[in-house]
Amino acid sequence: MQTVQISIPVAAARMPAYLATPKSDQPVPAVIVLQEIFGVNAEMRRIADLVAATGYTALAINYYHRTDPERDVPYNDEGMARGRAAAAKVTRETIREDLNASIDWLNEQDFVRFNRIAT
Repeated sequence: MQTVQISIPVAAARMPAYLATPKSDQPVPAVIVLQEIFGVNAEMRRIADLVAATGYTALAINYYHRTDPERDVPYNDEGMARGRAAAAKVTRETIREDLNASIDWLNEQDFVRFNRIAT
């Protein structure tokens, strides 16, 4: 398995993401891993790694990138409050933009089976 931090163009910005790819000689389906309110933290990276270990490309996108791109808060009451505040700034429109950009980016990769993408 290979892992790397990447950034994906979304409108006039760039969205950070964590990419985990399995060892494969052929293109594989992909899964977009949606973060919790705590951000793309160690747990989200662990989940992406687990997905890749089963043979899928995993892309954990950071849909807080417009307002709080470094969001990684602890699993406690303070983290919940900060996470909820960040999540309140995400709209259906922006999450749709982020998902569409992620799908487009994945479909451009040679290691991803075209249009075989799930969330």
